[in-house]
Amino acid sequence: MKTQRYSFKFFFLSGCSAICIATAILGFIFQNFSCNQRNNKQPQQVKALLSVINALPDDSREQLHFIDSAFRHIREPDVEDWLEFYGFKCAFYQRQRHFEEALTYADSMLDLTVNKIREPKFAQWYASALASKGDIYLALKNYDESLVYYTKSRVIAEDAATDSCSIHSYTQRLANLMYKQKKFESAAEYFKTTIKEINCSAVTNEFLTFVYSQANLDNVGLCYAKLHQWDSAVHYFNAAMEYILKQEPKFPTRQQYIQTAKAVVWGNLAGYYAQKNNRAEAESLYIKSLAVFERRNDNFAQNLQLELADMLTFAGRYAEAGKWLDKVRDSLSTLPDENNHLKYYQVRADHHLKLGETGEAVAQLKKYISFKDSVDEANKKFTSVNISADMEKRYHKALNETLTKDIQLKQAYLLVAIAIACMVIVISLLVRNNYKRSAKLQHQLALKNERERISRELHDDLGSSLTCLQIVVNRLATRSSGNSETMLKNISQISGEAIDQMSEIVWMLKDTVGTINVLMAHLRVYMAEYIQRTDLSLTLDFNNNSKNDHHINNIQQRNLLLVIKEIFHNVIKHSKAGKFSIDFSCSEKRIRVIAKDNGIGLDQTQTSEGNGINNMQKRISSIGGIILFENREGLQITIDIPAQLKES
Repeated sequence: MKTQRYSFKFFFLSGCSAICIATAILGFIFQNFSCNQRNNKQPQQVKALLSVINALPDDSREQLHFIDSAFRHIREPDVEDWLEFYGFKCAFYQRQRHFEEALTYADSMLDLTVNKIREPKFAQWYASALASKGDIYLALKNYDESLVYYTKSRVIAEDAATDSCSIHSYTQRLANLMYKQKKFESAAEYFKTTIKEINCSAVTNEFLTFVYSQANLDNVGLCYAKLHQWDSAVHYFNAAMEYILKQEPKFPTRQQYIQTAKAVVWGNLAGYYAQKNNRAEAESLYIKSLAVFERRNDNFAQNLQLELADMLTFAGRYAEAGKWLDKVRDSLSTLPDENNHLKYYQVRADHHLKLGETGEAVAQLKKYISFKDSVDEANKKFTSVNISADMEKRYHKALNETLTKDIQLKQAYLLVAIAIACMVIVISLLVRNNYKRSAKLQHQLALKNERERISRELHDDLGSSLTCLQIVVNRLATRSSGNSETMLKNISQISGEAIDQMSEIVWMLKDTVGTINVLMAHLRVYMAEYIQRTDLSLTLDFNNNSKNDHHINNIQQRNLLLVIKEIFHNVIKHSKAGKFSIDFSCSEKRIRVIAKDNGIGLDQTQTSEGNGINNMQKRISSIGGIILFENREGLQITIDIPAQLKES
């Protein structure tokens, strides 16, 4: 989701000399001011500092040095001065991803205001500090903690606000949280609420109203795009563009920002047309948007370049796609972004695969896995950042002691209203879904009965015949000797395999065929029964990392089934493993399966035919995928298949 950043700067200073001069001048002013006005507190002192700091390079050490030096010259700073000071330091360290320091300053703001929240201005500061903690936990991907602090901040801000519409910034935070958690329906509703609140509030700055309104119209469109509700998505994208064009004449000095806002909407509309296979319109909008972003290095531009390269690759325009991928590669070195880095390796792998460069595609897939592992490890370190138990205990104690009964009663009313609304919504959805389901079932009933009839006939007739054949052959085998005995045992083995094949045919004909969850369930039962039947000491571990079930076509399903069974049998025959795990994950365009055992690994000197590796590679290659074999404390096999998936 593209965030459109704005700043208001009066002039620009650079170099240590400018900083020293500015610090000395402001220090002299504040010193004389404090001497003459010692008994008259001025809560605007730090705000005056911030107007100068805005002229320094964004997020630079010069800004931090300046405010520290200048603040020391303020005599007897007011509580609001300290709050402004702590607020700046908290935001600065948060942008630098120094989250422990940021949490420290947020907690300092809470300590200053916790006993003053009955006064509206300090209640707003208190709510702002809570929201800052929510922002930090959101950056750490600790969504549960983020939701707790966002909810607390919104309740307190709403109670202290004279205008119920002035809490739009807190609603915006909840919208961003829902979007990060991929709860796009909830995010869309929060973004819509934010638009209403910003337009009905007493915000005196027209440009800020414009910034938030057009950005959130675009955000609503993004939510619907993620939900594949393309008609709604393009409606809001067009609404954002119409709003920008209508408001543009009011801000003649803000053309650079307005052009950037237009470029964001063009880029999102390009994604819509790409999904609709209108490649000409999509390419035109991508180029139009990127022309604006060429003047600035931006992660959003990287994402647009990757989307354009992906579209060109699948259109067979490999040379043009390669040029855009090279631009992304070069920009990632100076402007790193985790999501774009991972997406780059995926698109580059597809590009090599389309060119028939399987080795290069495998190399890109290895880089993807390695980079993802490092990102996951870094995220674990981030999530380990926490405030001290003593600070958290003091905070909760202060909160419980100072919240009035009136606020608690309002919270109770709010929860009851939410519960009633949720019940009404759930009941309505259940009635609606039941009506649709019953209509759909009536159309499918005849087809389902026919499938079940064919399945029963195959099982009862072919299955019973093959089973009898196996029993008779086994009896003959026990009475024979020599070559006849060997031949009869081979016949017995073949008939057993025929029974397994028949079971697979029956399973493929059932009505539940065609989803990742069903495939996993079938494999789980097959492997568990095999281990139990053969009395093996092997532990199975199945994981499905996809939040939703997805449909897959019959060809993909059959090839995945056969390859995973081949992997399973190789583990039993060759690996000497005690544990075997399978991880499934799905995105909109890919299926990934990681099978891992803790055995002896793959002997690089042995021929691949012995373990059926060539056969597995051919099967996966036939559906456009890649299979990768790696020794990682055992053998890890990664299967990556491009696919157009639909939620089940």
